[in-house]
Amino acid sequence: MAVVWIERDVLLALHDAVLAAHGGTPGIADYMALEMLRARPMEIAGRSAPSISDLAAAQLCGFLLKRPFRSGNARTATAALEVFLTLNGQTLIAPEADLALAVQAVVTGDWPPATFAEWLNQSVHPTKEPKLPL
Repeated sequence: MAVVWIERDVLLALHDAVLAAHGGTPGIADYMALEMLRARPMEIAGRSAPSISDLAAAQLCGFLLKRPFRSGNARTATAALEVFLTLNGQTLIAPEADLALAVQAVVTGDWPPATFAEWLNQSVHPTKEPKLPL
């Protein structure tokens, strides 16, 4: 299965939606950081055969470490994580509170990206396809 990547315009729309719902300062603080966090999972996919959750973790950690937006980076990263997983046939099964704690652990530096990726690999399952009546 080919990976479905989130386009820059979709990330920007997610950021706008996050700010509309929760407040914050609009705008991009670092355009290069935004492009780098988008490119990192693609680079990883080009070098090896990572899982979808490994790629999602790389994207999320890019947001949290590079902080491309003036505000709302963690919230946007979390929304983008869920969108990316959904687009690629995965469902996050961890409770929302556990996800928030995991994201906070990355933000504070308690978890390196590899630890978040391990946690995420254990916290997703393939999306169940609806069964069609015969």
